[in-house]
Amino acid sequence: MLTNMSKFDRKVRFVTGAMIWVLYLTESMVGGFAHFLAVVGVIFLSTSIMNYCPYYLVCNTSTNKDSRI
Repeated sequence: MLTNMSKFDRKVRFVTGAMIWVLYLTESMVGGFAHFLAVVGVIFLSTSIMNYCPYYLVCNTSTNKDSRI
């Protein structure tokens, strides 16, 4: 499976996505911007779990030193 994210990148994305969702679910954020951030949180969580970022592929870059892009 193609991986293009380093362990550090995965951890940062997972923690950031989880924090966004905790704030969203506790209603600390409200309004349209809160919904936008909730979507960003889902993207961060899913890319960290899959260890793959489609945007990195588009930009032909990787944070994983062992990646073969």
